[in-house]
Amino acid sequence: MKNLNCTNWMIILLFFANINQVKAAARTWIGAGAGGAGTDFNSASNWTGAGALLSTDDLTMNISGNATITVSANVTIRNLTFTVSGGNIGILSSGTKILTVNGPFVCNGVDYFNPANYSYARIYSASSGAGFIFNSTATFHNGGAGRTNLYAATTSPGFMKFYNNVTFGSNCFTSPGVEPEMYFDATISQTITCNNSLNYVMPEDLFFGFVNSPTITFAGSKQDWFYGTYDGNVRIKNSTLVKANYCTLDGYVAALNFYMESGSKLEINYTNDFPQGGYNGYSLDPNSTVEYLGAASNQTVSGTSVVSLAYGHLIIGGSGNKSTGSNTICKGNFTINNGATFLSNGFTHENRANFTNNGTFTAGTSTHQFTGSVMQFINGTNLPVFYKLTINNTSTGVTLNRQANVSNLLTLTDGVVYTSAGNHLEVTSTGTSTTGSDASHVDGPMRKAGTAAFNFPVGDAGVWARIGISAPTVNSTFEAIYHFMDSPNCTTVTAHLQYVSHIEYWDLVRTAGTSNATITLFWENNTRSGITDGTSADLKVARWNGASWEDRGHVSDAGTTSLNGWVSSVVNTAFNMFTFGSISDPSTNPLPVDLKNLTLNCKNSNEVELEWETLSERENDYFFIDKSNDGIVFHLLNKIEGAGNSLNSIAYSSSDSSIDGLTYYRLSQVDNNGTIRILDTKSINCIAEKEDIFIAYTPNKLNITIYRKDKQEFTFLLIGSDGKLVYSENMVLNKGINQFQIPTNNSKPGMYYLKITSTNSIEQKKVIIN
Repeated sequence: MKNLNCTNWMIILLFFANINQVKAAARTWIGAGAGGAGTDFNSASNWTGAGALLSTDDLTMNISGNATITVSANVTIRNLTFTVSGGNIGILSSGTKILTVNGPFVCNGVDYFNPANYSYARIYSASSGAGFIFNSTATFHNGGAGRTNLYAATTSPGFMKFYNNVTFGSNCFTSPGVEPEMYFDATISQTITCNNSLNYVMPEDLFFGFVNSPTITFAGSKQDWFYGTYDGNVRIKNSTLVKANYCTLDGYVAALNFYMESGSKLEINYTNDFPQGGYNGYSLDPNSTVEYLGAASNQTVSGTSVVSLAYGHLIIGGSGNKSTGSNTICKGNFTINNGATFLSNGFTHENRANFTNNGTFTAGTSTHQFTGSVMQFINGTNLPVFYKLTINNTSTGVTLNRQANVSNLLTLTDGVVYTSAGNHLEVTSTGTSTTGSDASHVDGPMRKAGTAAFNFPVGDAGVWARIGISAPTVNSTFEAIYHFMDSPNCTTVTAHLQYVSHIEYWDLVRTAGTSNATITLFWENNTRSGITDGTSADLKVARWNGASWEDRGHVSDAGTTSLNGWVSSVVNTAFNMFTFGSISDPSTNPLPVDLKNLTLNCKNSNEVELEWETLSERENDYFFIDKSNDGIVFHLLNKIEGAGNSLNSIAYSSSDSSIDGLTYYRLSQVDNNGTIRILDTKSINCIAEKEDIFIAYTPNKLNITIYRKDKQEFTFLLIGSDGKLVYSENMVLNKGINQFQIPTNNSKPGMYYLKITSTNSIEQKKVIIN
């Protein structure tokens, strides 16, 4: 540095001076309204300084005479202050071009000379596709007695795009019928401050988010004077969050539509309801969200009394009460947050997705309908007590992930209600239920409280089968579960009974109270249940007493044997498992059975013995065995005659002496009427060592026990009856006994197949998940 001479220093100083000049050039308007005559915003002759306008220019326009100044070419500047005084009208027009302001923008009408002679600072978006872009803060009227006016062409309005915070001051307003389009589209967050106490600010079309998805917060003392639109549309786009606070976003007289896109969210605060006014209609995407956050004593949740309003996700938040004044439709999830209270009042609320109650839910005399086209869930930390609950789900139904109560009427129209231990459906002492059907019933535990007789509309695996109780003499609660499967210990009966059903049974227990009750068992399909004579004393109600099945009588019946009917017992003082029983030969009420088991045993490396057993048979013509090398294409191996009708256990066997490695066997049964049922499919590899697999189901999991004579890797696949994979895991099993669990808490009730494969064996087990 010591070798630098004066010339060098001068060059350096000039260099930095030029840099400073490039960074910021302050220029003042000297055209029309400021002593000159020029009206071209872009003309250098209308500004102090030299040269064309640059993006580094800081511009000041002090207008003291009437003037209309027009942008003649697209241009970007840094800062702009536009001020009008002296009772004049100054107009900054975009023309057909775009003016971009990267730095702060201030527009102000500062004074007036008499009540009819205000100073007007007017920003004019003159034509469609043209207008103003504000990349930094924009302030419209920051003080003074004048006016600041935002307006646009009548038929093809231009735009104002805001990418930072915006303030509408006390004397700022838009002109009805000639409003600009407004875009609020910051990259992260944006505040709209409304202090416009003189008149309304209302856009033509209003966009929250466009390219970006900002969080937009309304602030200021006159938020309710910012209208959503005068005669256009409002759109909340992308994942934009709008915190409306006091702002209503109501439409004016001629407003068109209000749109919310997927992922967008609107928070409504204080006592405001959903934006209303003059909107023709609403289109809220099912994945959009509206949250009511008011902390006041009562905030109204708008409903269908507002034209075509149907929410996406609807959240009840805040600390105040939220109540409805009309019916509601929720296409997405309905959630009551912790600390919030929702009053349904006497209206109908249609839920097409999930219902979650983490707060306070007061049903009043309302009806809640579950009408989804996919599985719906009832969730939450707090108990929902519905007044009227209607299940009309066109898909698989509704799953309870917590207990839910019904205090008036449960209507089962379409879709199954899936419950589980601790997550049951209870009809309270004042409630009742429709009968149900195969298409709509309760699959899992269901409770009834009170002193009224009740028929539980329960079912299992798509089979509807009611069980009823007589009127309890004292307030009591009973729980019923139906099982479409073999009743446990079905061959252990008291001397009076000959046999009990091997196809279905009910669990009925008294969970509260001391009342006794008679039990009524219903058959909804006599062929399925094996009921041929429901009116004779042969058909009995049977109860498991802990050691054997006992006769609980045939006190009354439906009076006819047809497709459906019922039989009632004597009074029961104890409650356990119940099913149909018979006291005569199987020609009367044969109560059909399924296969007890199928076993495959290797006699040597190329011969296998097949053995199976039935506990009883009804009109069984014959069995046939199919064989396959790949588990896909089967061919007939053997045909075995059936016993026809029998109440005794019968063992069957067959053999195959031409196997080579892994082989599949499928056992099927044919009735006298030609009906074919596939009973079981298993595989075996007689070159491999024998292994034993045991499966036990408990709530929310399968308990697997496998014995291995050596260490080997297995793959476990849990497959639904529809063929969809719901669980898979690779696991190395050690020599000896291996025990592990497969979770099923996210699996719908029904029949599944557990497929177990290794390098030299494949086995498939049928599993019923309740």
